Amino acid sequence: MKQKKQPLQQVNSIDQEIERKLQNQKAQEEKELDPYKIDRLSQMPMWILITILKWWFGGAVFYLAWMGLFIISNDGSTETIVGGVILGAVIDILLNRIIRFMERGESNDKYIFVTTKKYYSFILNILYGLFISFFITYVIGIPVTLIARTFGYEGVIALEPISFGLCYVLLDFVLIKLKRLFKKKKNI
Repeated sequence: MKQKKQPLQQVNSIDQEIERKLQNQKAQEEKELDPYKIDRLSQMPMWILITILKWWFGGAVFYLAWMGLFIISNDGSTETIVGGVILGAVIDILLNRIIRFMERGESNDKYIFVTTKKYYSFILNILYGLFISFFITYVIGIPVTLIARTFGYEGVIALEPISFGLCYVLLDFVLIKLKRLFKKKKNI
């Protein structure tokens, strides 16, 4: 035979359920409102975040400088020079500062080509941006365009923001590795 719950036991069980719901709601609110909690982005490896960041900035500079100026001049020289200067300025003013800001205990200078923080780093980064833009435009872009034209594809543009960003990231990492290799040989 079943016993009926006493009114006091019913009240206690209702109070416990309300208390449990309030705790769950409070935990959910704390989870949503705490801006300093670790999120998925902060758990990603730093080299992946910096690669995505460099790829995005390289593509954005290409889109704004090369594709924006292509309307003005059709020979490509203006875009390469102005794009290189803008790329160098963006590297110095935005990209390097964001990379340094993202540090998690160890220095992120290993992902930066010009690591000095002096006043002349701006000029060095502009020269670096010019080198990258000339290299990608003339060593990668022109041969791809010529190969496409030999096979009958007229009007093929070898570079666009996604491929330029990818070429920039690859070339940047190769140059950083070469710089580290030369520093090791110099210190030996």
